[in-house]
Amino acid sequence: MRETEVEQRFAAYLRATGWTVTLGDPSHVDVIASHPDGSRLLAEVKGVTKDGGTSADIMFGQLLRRIDDLSGATRYALVVPQSLRRTVERVPVAVRERLDIELWIVPDDGEPWRV
Repeated sequence: MRETEVEQRFAAYLRATGWTVTLGDPSHVDVIASHPDGSRLLAEVKGVTKDGGTSADIMFGQLLRRIDDLSGATRYALVVPQSLRRTVERVPVAVRERLDIELWIVPDDGEPWRV
């Protein structure tokens, strides 16, 4: 699944669950979403590439550079197709939890889900 498709399917899921979504933001964040409860979600999205490991490493770096709100009002997420799940999970759960980074999986069919 290409990045554009992953991004579109994730955005559609967010919209269906009450979020307002912006794609292609000038700040280079793939997905910016706001919820009526006041929370915000910033997400980096990757699709299948020739080198999934390198893509996953780049995605983590991109997201880390965008973390600017440690108050808890902003959530940060990585969004990948199901085929890249193992690659992204090379970063241990404990590390992702410590950094407060969510992992979302977009399956080939069905709704995205949070790991």
